[in-house]
Amino acid sequence: MINFGIHSLYKRENRFVTPIIQHPADVEWTQVVEQANTYNLSMPLIFSKLIVGSEEPVHTIGFIFNAIHTGGIPDENFQEFKATIKVFGDGEEVETYQYSARPVGEVSEALSETVMF
Repeated sequence: MINFGIHSLYKRENRFVTPIIQHPADVEWTQVVEQANTYNLSMPLIFSKLIVGSEEPVHTIGFIFNAIHTGGIPDENFQEFKATIKVFGDGEEVETYQYSARPVGEVSEALSETVMF
């Protein structure tokens, strides 16, 4: 299961911009708390790429990402989940983060970052 959340997405004058899930097209935020500017997606991993954007240019993005194994005890062919998170601004890659899920049975660690550009 993956958990991805946006908690900061600001344009000039620090006004919050609504994040939009662009890919996959049929996925929607599973929790929206507009008063807290928080958009969360928690679901089984059924896609290989998640793209989130905004309709307006922003100067700050804050996100949290986590993945956990929710099945039974895996067999010897089980591969730990790994992800690459890329942050783009003006069509250019600004930051890249690598995420590796903790082994089955261990407490998960989230990746939480805030990027200003």
